[in-house]
Amino acid sequence: IFHHNTGSVIQGNGNVSNGGTMNLNIDLVFPVSIPFTNSGTIQGAGHLTVNNNFILQGFVQGAGMLTVNGDMTWNSGILDRNFTNQAGRTLTLATSNSKTLRAPLINDGILLINGDGNFVHDQGGGSSLTNNGTFTINTNSLIQDNGGVGPFVNNGTITKAGTGTVNINNFNFTNNGLIEFNGGNTSFSAGSFTNTGTLTFNSGNAFFTTVFHYNTGSLIQGNGNFSNA
Repeated sequence: IFHHNTGSVIQGNGNVSNGGTMNLNIDLVFPVSIPFTNSGTIQGAGHLTVNNNFILQGFVQGAGMLTVNGDMTWNSGILDRNFTNQAGRTLTLATSNSKTLRAPLINDGILLINGDGNFVHDQGGGSSLTNNGTFTINTNSLIQDNGGVGPFVNNGTITKAGTGTVNINNFNFTNNGLIEFNGGNTSFSAGSFTNTGTLTFNSGNAFFTTVFHYNTGSLIQGNGNFSNA
């Protein structure tokens, strides 16, 4: 167990890896000269700042923020810290391993789902997902809230690419931006879907078994299949 306490600083050149438990009792900043890797548990009230690209795995929790001044690849594990993917940065969900979100996640940059693993939310743990940038789903995927009916808000652009199937289950989904159905099948089930934005069909299919609110400003356009059941 590593305790990062008041008055301590990490500096120099080299690498730091955590495979055990790291308690952040104060803020911890890893400079550009020190890449950081984690496969264990990070916890505590201190903020964590990584000034390099970062691979998310293990258990990253605590009251503090996670800030990554680089691109982040999420391979597995649990994210239970507030995190914003900054404009100009890329967050990639890779591998077939399950990923669990238990805190608010805001995307202001590029969010990619490139792995077939489940993207599980735990609204009971305080999770929410807000997309203000671009969010592209390239593979088969299950995006589901297992802890309640949590908020999923799109203010940017979500694109369903490829021929696979995406299931988005158990959210109060709000679309204020653009959703593009460019191929394959996308289903929204349980919870609700509130739309004031645009749904564009480019040969893709969308199936809704939610309570669908088609409000002022809404537009459905293009070529594809829209199914309300």
